Amino acid sequence: MSGHTYDQSSLAKRFASRRAAKRKSPVMRLNLTSMIDVIFLLLVYFVVTANFATGEGVLTTNMPAKSGGEFAIDMPPVMPLRVYLYADDGTSYKIRVVGQTEQPKTFTELATLLKQTSQHMNADDPVVIQPVGDVKWEHVLGAFNAAVKAEFQNVQFGEQTQ
Repeated sequence: MSGHTYDQSSLAKRFASRRAAKRKSPVMRLNLTSMIDVIFLLLVYFVVTANFATGEGVLTTNMPAKSGGEFAIDMPPVMPLRVYLYADDGTSYKIRVVGQTEQPKTFTELATLLKQTSQHMNADDPVVIQPVGDVKWEHVLGAFNAAVKAEFQNVQFGEQTQ
């Protein structure tokens, strides 16, 4: 043996401290090498797949077929055909078409009147249905259906007024 003498208590302390060191859980450390490798690969991927050049682009234009001396005259906007719906007593309604002397009493008469009016208008000219007061939704829908039956394609709803 070597020349060292150990007493019993110092040996017990030494082995106890070794056992305690073994029982301690090892310190968890994050392995940064693999994470840096993944980040670098992602960086290379996005740099390679990115398109840094801006396209030249093509602007298509349609030149007028007419000579330079002629120009198109803009037509003034078409005034919409207004159909007002009034609530009489909560269950009945009144219809008033602006610019018409004879006013329809039913939605069938409204469809006939609008069909006659559509002969002097384009199908895409606006028709505005304007509810006034507490008009029921079914009456507004009836006026809409009459306008569609008269083959108008641009039917709009105005804001409800009192």
